[in-house]
Amino acid sequence: MLGMLVVVTCMLLAGWWLIRTFGFGNTVQRVAANMQPEQNAVVQVSIGGGEWNRTSQSLKLYADDGLATGSNNHAMLDFFDSTVVRLDSNTTVRIVESNEGEKESAVTIGLEDGIVWVHTPATSAFTGSIVRTVRTPLFHAELSGGTEALVTPRSVIVFRGEGIGTAVHVSETEEPIFIGEGQMLHLPADVQTHDLYRYRSTIDTQTADAPFVQASRTAVRTALQNRKEATLQPSLLQDGEVLQVTEPKNNARVQGQTVTVRGSVDTSAVATVRINGYETQFDAETGVFSLELSLPIDNDITDISIDAMGTDGALVYQIVRTVESYKEPPEPPTFIRPAETGATYQTQNTRIEIVGRAPEDAVGIIVNDYRLQFFEPGDATWTYLASTILENLVEGENVYEAVAVNEAGLLSEPATLTIILGGETEGIITPGENETEEEEEEEEELQPAQLPQNDPLMPGSITVTAPTPGSEHEADTREEASLLIEGTVPAATHTVWVNGYRLRLYEPGKTYWNYIASTELGTMSRGRNGYEIVARNAEGQILDTFTYIIRFSPKG
Repeated sequence: MLGMLVVVTCMLLAGWWLIRTFGFGNTVQRVAANMQPEQNAVVQVSIGGGEWNRTSQSLKLYADDGLATGSNNHAMLDFFDSTVVRLDSNTTVRIVESNEGEKESAVTIGLEDGIVWVHTPATSAFTGSIVRTVRTPLFHAELSGGTEALVTPRSVIVFRGEGIGTAVHVSETEEPIFIGEGQMLHLPADVQTHDLYRYRSTIDTQTADAPFVQASRTAVRTALQNRKEATLQPSLLQDGEVLQVTEPKNNARVQGQTVTVRGSVDTSAVATVRINGYETQFDAETGVFSLELSLPIDNDITDISIDAMGTDGALVYQIVRTVESYKEPPEPPTFIRPAETGATYQTQNTRIEIVGRAPEDAVGIIVNDYRLQFFEPGDATWTYLASTILENLVEGENVYEAVAVNEAGLLSEPATLTIILGGETEGIITPGENETEEEEEEEEELQPAQLPQNDPLMPGSITVTAPTPGSEHEADTREEASLLIEGTVPAATHTVWVNGYRLRLYEPGKTYWNYIASTELGTMSRGRNGYEIVARNAEGQILDTFTYIIRFSPKG
């Protein structure tokens, strides 16, 4: 009798395991989450638990895939049920589940490090039962519908949520604690599970107004609106058409590893759409469909088959598009100050502004794995601040590696500059790639004393527009210890000089110029500072001169 009971129990457990694993009675489909780096950020992905690889392209990620952001990089995961997870800088997550079932569905995210913002749709917006969970090493939180929450490895902050809120399980043997709308839970490392409610409190003002919270609300709202607009597009079909493909055009050239396929079908004649074998959903009213298709890595020419299938599974109509993918990385950026690419520069300054030029197709510049926050696509130059306070400049040798990122997420070859902090030498000790003896001799010939000292040919043509337009500026705060003087010069200008120093970044023919006045760089000190600006033409003749005064008297 006991043996029979053991056999029956084993059979029941095996049956339960089969149902959970293969979805018997609840057909389950593994669904990808759309991963979108923000503003072409460079993130790292791990496919199926494999090695981490850098990318700035949108990808589809499945269960067991990981995603990590670096400094000043953000990314979003958009799931099938409209749950959206936004990653803050220096955050690592792994998709545990993304399963859509006929009766029960599940979305589970493993948060290993960092901060995530989680948005779940209202309960009424998703048909069927679904469990949405964020797991950390310390707890797992089950989020209700209509939730907006901030989650870290040790805390849950619920800004909005339906019902009694988010259920947080710290121990499998203890009852969960519920975090309602407007409440937060912060757990210490040595959490005592018998009285979890003592760790719960209301959301403070500083947390509610945090920049990441505000930016996440805006980013998620925009993403959901874009999804809604995509599904509400009017039908593109003409009378009598069964299938139309609007993107890509035939024989189109696409940059990168993905291409978006868009079109529409006659919903009365078509039951499903398949794109290269992948079944694609279309809007039941408009017939509009869209799919981001990954292209084979090894093929430059790819055929894309878009198949409209009837209710009986038979092919109703087919359109084939051929695309050519090209993967050309951008040209590398270059260093131009304090020295050129490949040079070694020695200094005693603990704060140095590194300046470089960007290739035309760059949408981002990365210096030592840090993506520059203020670089915008189309900018001709970029800057990076190296400072002992920021801990990216230390005593001894510092190597700075800069790479450019293009729109397809491809990275250029690196450009390097070495800065040695300390010692007695100040200046370039090893010339860069473009610094030749001829150029150095040419620079010697361009010293002010050797140039014409004529009366200005175009008096009144130089202006200063910043930090204060006109001829004077009062700097009375410590924050103004470094100022950017900006202005205009006539179009005939070939070189611009400030206090006998030729501006290296100025390009002949440009009508604007700038110069850094800084106590760190030794170009500004307390009291009255005079800056004589001289514009010269291609023959070295003076076009105009102008003197700008900065009075630096910081209070306190």
